Amino acid sequence: MGPCTAGDAYTKRFDDAIIDLPRKYKCIDDTLLYDTGVEEAFWHVYEFLEVCAKAGMTLKPEKFRFCQREVDFVGYHLDWDTYRPTEEHLTAIKDFRMPEKPSITNVLVVWLCKLIGAFPGYCSTHVPLQRSAKEANMDWCKDGIGFVVMQQYCSCPKATAPLCCKGGWRLALCGSRHLTPAETGYAPMEGEALAVAWCLHKARLFFWGKHNAAANFLSRYPVAKCTPDEMDEDQDVDITAVISAATVAALDLSGCATIDEEMVLQVALEDPTYQSLVSRVSSGDWRPHKSQEPACLRPFYGVWDRLAVSRGLVTYTYGLGYVQLVILEALRQRVAASLHTSHQGVDSMLRRARQAVYWPGMEGDLQYHRATCNSCNISVPSQPPEPLILTPPPDYLFQQTVADLLQLGGQTYLVYADRLTGWLEVAHLPSGASSGKIMKHLRDIFSRWGAPKRLSTDGAEAAVKTAKQILRDNTGPSGSLDNDKVSLALLQYFNTLLRKGNISPAQLTTGRQLRDGVPTAKQNYRVNQEWQQTLEQREIQMAQRHKEIRWQSAGQHRRRRHLLPGARVWVQDHTTKAWSKSGTVVEVHPYRQYAVRMDGSGRISLRTRGHLKEPPSPGGVPEVQSPTPTTESIRSGSRPWNRGRFRWPNVTKR
Repeated sequence: MGPCTAGDAYTKRFDDAIIDLPRKYKCIDDTLLYDTGVEEAFWHVYEFLEVCAKAGMTLKPEKFRFCQREVDFVGYHLDWDTYRPTEEHLTAIKDFRMPEKPSITNVLVVWLCKLIGAFPGYCSTHVPLQRSAKEANMDWCKDGIGFVVMQQYCSCPKATAPLCCKGGWRLALCGSRHLTPAETGYAPMEGEALAVAWCLHKARLFFWGKHNAAANFLSRYPVAKCTPDEMDEDQDVDITAVISAATVAALDLSGCATIDEEMVLQVALEDPTYQSLVSRVSSGDWRPHKSQEPACLRPFYGVWDRLAVSRGLVTYTYGLGYVQLVILEALRQRVAASLHTSHQGVDSMLRRARQAVYWPGMEGDLQYHRATCNSCNISVPSQPPEPLILTPPPDYLFQQTVADLLQLGGQTYLVYADRLTGWLEVAHLPSGASSGKIMKHLRDIFSRWGAPKRLSTDGAEAAVKTAKQILRDNTGPSGSLDNDKVSLALLQYFNTLLRKGNISPAQLTTGRQLRDGVPTAKQNYRVNQEWQQTLEQREIQMAQRHKEIRWQSAGQHRRRRHLLPGARVWVQDHTTKAWSKSGTVVEVHPYRQYAVRMDGSGRISLRTRGHLKEPPSPGGVPEVQSPTPTTESIRSGSRPWNRGRFRWPNVTKR
């Protein structure tokens, strides 16, 4: 489909490029041109290829057919007067063999009902997405997983299910998905377990039949008083009960049940620590010193004057702010998970929490919960750029030069420029770039201006842009530079004053103006006696420009700590911008580049510091011993991140 990033984008560009081309039929990326004669067809194809070359379209040579009376196009064989399906399609239909009796082996599925015998009335299948691995003595696919849940409507024995009779088993639910990059490396047993777990999660409301009111209600054939053919108007009470049960079951199974004040009160009545806090707040009998209080009440000692009791629950109020419920330890993890359901940052979570809830160390717990969220860590925004590494300004002509390749009109050019004077050299590479051709042209340039001390390909964007402006509409046939237009365009550039300095590249390089197509006084062609002084002023201007760049980028860039070999890092995907990969730094290169051994493949990838991020804990994933730190550990300073497994980002306390 060409070098573009997506097939749709390539097709659209192709359509826009040949929209004015006559006598054509196009389907996706296949194009048919028709003419009445060989000469007309030749120039028609020439125009088509020229348009494609200018638009950057890439075509397959093996699919090209010229001046044919018969051709295969979009599945049909076209001749001068008629058309018919291609022989390939006819042969595929003619030789298709229908199996005598479909079986589990024919359809390449593995029935999970043999593994899960506790689900009466249901069975589930694991169906690979593309090509099953059963032919390789394996029961899962390296490309994806899927499942099919079917319900039995017949009374046939389970041994012959689901192909026992027509209509005996009907589809209840099905689903499939591709594997993640990490899941593609699973062993066969792990892949089978993954398919079973995913099927049970997606189809959880359909299992357990009679014992699950929600599954019974969602079924196409629920267990009710009447048969499917009878009316159910007399079952309003039962149907209402089933709908309520289904709603409750869905909330409980999703792990996102709503926590209200009654639920907090119910759990608080069974918590002796919380009841001790209620008693102490109600009586107001706090000890003179914190050390005299029981260990479970010490975290609340510093805010005892902000606590109150309302309807059996302790509340926290600061000034004229919100009345916040004091959450007991058993519910803090669920509250933190509820605050992070929308995957907000720490600041947003704290703003929402300070409207409703409070517990000692809440800010640290929410920071910990956010830092251990794998989904947020993967989709975190890109890091801000670091300060620019500026090359020291050159001291003399052609000391520091840049070179790069330029593509224009399907032709390749070599661009060479001097950083001090802006002098530009352009060479044409007729049949593409090769190391031999580039070396030959650079050798000729070095013999005229001398070998540079530093030649770089990074930073030649301005030179390439200028060269493209000069060559546009001035090159000869096949991109040749051997014509008057290119020569005059280059002379005009050499005599044009630079943006800063009030001097031209020709004056900086030769000390005078060059004779071009614009008339000027003869004294301008004489060598300037203050040539050396002009070069020194140019050097001072470049140094001043570097200083301005540093000053402008001071508030927009941020320095990051250097990484050492052996450091574990997260790697940002350059296409999705997600931090979905990890690896280990093996080498440190100049200019903030690092060689990273990628996890999984083991290949060495060269990345810049901006695409590498230190994980919050060694190994790439935060190590969590307890989902929510205890109250005593928060106040005593023995949090898990204080033991070397976690490092907090800089967060301003409020």
